[in-house]
Amino acid sequence: TNGGNAPGDCPAAIVLDGIFIYQGDPTERPFDINSLPPGIIAGIEYYASAASIPARYNGTRSSCGLMIIWTR
Repeated sequence: TNGGNAPGDCPAAIVLDGIFIYQGDPTERPFDINSLPPGIIAGIEYYASAASIPARYNGTRSSCGLMIIWTR
């Protein structure tokens, strides 16, 4: 399932510097990645499925995947 989102809409959860800032819940306001100046981003990891998400970040979420953003 896609957590009750509109058909085809399945957001990824987002972790910023090790802290969940968006869980992908339909009641949450989506995180605006454009709010981060590109110069502060050190790296981005993306995991498309629960099977590939590192155990540290895995859990029951209503999201489809996980994006981890690291800043300088």
